[in-house]
Amino acid sequence: NKRRMGPLSDFEYEKLRSTYTEVYDEDTGRMRAVRGDGEIIERIVTKEQHKAINYIATHHPTKYD
Repeated sequence: NKRRMGPLSDFEYEKLRSTYTEVYDEDTGRMRAVRGDGEIIERIVTKEQHKAINYIATHHPTKYD
């Protein structure tokens, strides 16, 4: 008997926001961390990690190539 529509309680909202998943973004070729409510979580990375991520993203074939 789960509600289909309606506002979330504070407990349900916090539970939803505390969960996140790794999702592959086909447009950019990157893995993104996404919260349960759909918000994209930005990561803090080192300069070397940033260069590696950008290299993979720019040299990975996408549907726009």
